[in-house]
Amino acid sequence: MPQTTYRIDIYNKDFSSQITTIVFPIIRAVTIRLNDVTSALFEVPKTSPAANETSLQEMNKIKILRWSRDQEDHVPIWVGAIESIKERDATWQIGCIHLLDVLDQRYTGSDENVSGVAPTELYSLLSTANSNDDTGIVQGATDITDSVNFTYNRKSILDVIDEIIADEVEGEYEIDPDTLELNLMTTVGEDQSDEVVFIRNDDNPTAANISDMTIQTEGAEIYNYIIGQGKTGAGTPMTEIVSDATSIAAYGRREKVVTFDTARNNTELQSLAQAYLDAHKDPLIDTDITPEPARTITNIAGQEVEKGYNFWDDYSVGDLVSVKYITDFKEIERTERVVEVKISVDAAATETIQLKTTAEDQVLIAEIAARTAAQELEERIQNLENETYS
Repeated sequence: MPQTTYRIDIYNKDFSSQITTIVFPIIRAVTIRLNDVTSALFEVPKTSPAANETSLQEMNKIKILRWSRDQEDHVPIWVGAIESIKERDATWQIGCIHLLDVLDQRYTGSDENVSGVAPTELYSLLSTANSNDDTGIVQGATDITDSVNFTYNRKSILDVIDEIIADEVEGEYEIDPDTLELNLMTTVGEDQSDEVVFIRNDDNPTAANISDMTIQTEGAEIYNYIIGQGKTGAGTPMTEIVSDATSIAAYGRREKVVTFDTARNNTELQSLAQAYLDAHKDPLIDTDITPEPARTITNIAGQEVEKGYNFWDDYSVGDLVSVKYITDFKEIERTERVVEVKISVDAAATETIQLKTTAEDQVLIAEIAARTAAQELEERIQNLENETYS
């Protein structure tokens, strides 16, 4: 890939002015994931014009951009703020946190009531925060119409968004890295499963379009007999039990008591318990994919054909893709959802992309994020302490 595949734009703290552009970035790691504050780590050579205190200042904002085949331009894929600066022998190592983290440092009022249509109330909190000191984040798109009624006492706006959008209405939130719009959606992403098919085929390796693909199944979270508990608005206890006979026959009876505080009646409680059962009655399958870059190849007939896919042009986080996994041990062919993308670019401009996909049921996104959160934090600390790239 050409060295201009990526660039990094650096802005002041509220995006009101662009300070500089890094054309040949060394991106050690950047993670893109929904409903989560992720991180990025890049390096700036000490000989770079950007290697100065004006550009590399804590809380300066950054956009990481990637060349788009479709738009014939660099387009932002990640946005955040400089959090740490570490000197190495020949470079400055810059640790960044996602722009969502800004909302983790801004709080609601004391005993602030959030009552009404969820996005309207959340955008009102954002507007108040911006009036105090502009975050750079603006109101975006939403298709959520659920109403909520909560009271918060000095709680971070990010925690409020996560509790209402991710937990209460089981939706998703993101910041558009180009427009800086906070989108609150039922589901983020598009169905690309007919166009994007990642293939591992040990019987026919030439059919593969990935460098590596591994499958991990996890049975620890199998639950097929759910005892759902809750209380009505009057405080009367409720219990609803749902089960799956097929799962019990395959894995044995695995019970789980789950409390659903948001259920207001038995019908809602049963629906929530059923959704939990559907997400847990079978083993969770995680697919880790290292795709090959999009390129033109000559096939056995001597024809030039396109192989591989471009990140951002062909797929992104939240999109549905197809996965074909054929080995002597296991064969899987199904629609998966891209729940995480990790990117790195070395000094020779070699790009590495790693995807994590899972079943298209969006409820599982929160579970994957929970399982990887501790590891992500540990890796981030190691990176910033220069343990990973020493």
